Amino acid sequence: MGERKLLTEPSDVKALADRLYQIAFLSRMPESLRREEAWALAHALSDLEQSLRTLLEEHFPRLLLNNAARTDLTDVLLDMGEEFQHILYHLKDASFYSYLTEQDSRPHPKAP
Repeated sequence: MGERKLLTEPSDVKALADRLYQIAFLSRMPESLRREEAWALAHALSDLEQSLRTLLEEHFPRLLLNNAARTDLTDVLLDMGEEFQHILYHLKDASFYSYLTEQDSRPHPKAP
């Protein structure tokens, strides 16, 4: 894989937050929350990028090794679970994605 990480520097996350600040979902929020939510979403996406790269570049290749012992496979699955937990945390933490959680009754961001 080895592709370039997209959100490597704080300036990359800031640029993304500035772009996200313009989306309609955030424009409906009070100004006091709007910037904070844009930053939270940009930070979440940055962390999600890292977790997904870890899954794809480290854990999946380890899982697919033909000579891996059963205990090694269990360790890989547990490591993957930690990444999934991290992903879920960021999805739940970002209000834009709150519609993904069953217990949340807020509408989809595209809803009028």
